[in-house]
Amino acid sequence: MNEIEIGARINFDVIEKKLISLGAVKQKDQRQVDTICQLSHRELGRHEVVRLREKSGEVEITYKEPILKKVDVVSRREISFRTSAEEGKMFLEALGAKPLVVVDKVRRIYKLKDFNIGLDKVKDLGEFIEIELMGANKEIARKRILSLMEKLDINVNSLMGKPYFLMLLEKSEPKSI
Repeated sequence: MNEIEIGARINFDVIEKKLISLGAVKQKDQRQVDTICQLSHRELGRHEVVRLREKSGEVEITYKEPILKKVDVVSRREISFRTSAEEGKMFLEALGAKPLVVVDKVRRIYKLKDFNIGLDKVKDLGEFIEIELMGANKEIARKRILSLMEKLDINVNSLMGKPYFLMLLEKSEPKSI
């Protein structure tokens, strides 16, 4: 089963009120600090991710497969496991992973039917929503997520075309004249 998600830039307070009016139930607030790593033997491409996530005293290592083509919906296999901070860092060092960028966000998590919804305040980037469904049929999930976004009055022009770590990397790169 794949995680299918679509994200967009939003006004946090406005979207939160709309979510609640649709019956979304707040699960929790959580600070997540993601250290995105570069493996020494390859470049991260097409949004391939090796991530060490620290949240609520837990540490999780995740590998996300590359995205095969640029689309507004992200669907890919993820492999994750929990560990201690010390063991996680040792594991990544043993693979030759080097920290590339840190994504520091506060996520307010909501549940609406089978949708998992994260309202994110990302340091140095702004406010976003990520709507996720688990499923095998990417096109059905995409239509359902876009339908929910329409109910929330989220404009398709505000959809994220890339993950936070790439947006942060682009922001930190010097611009050519």
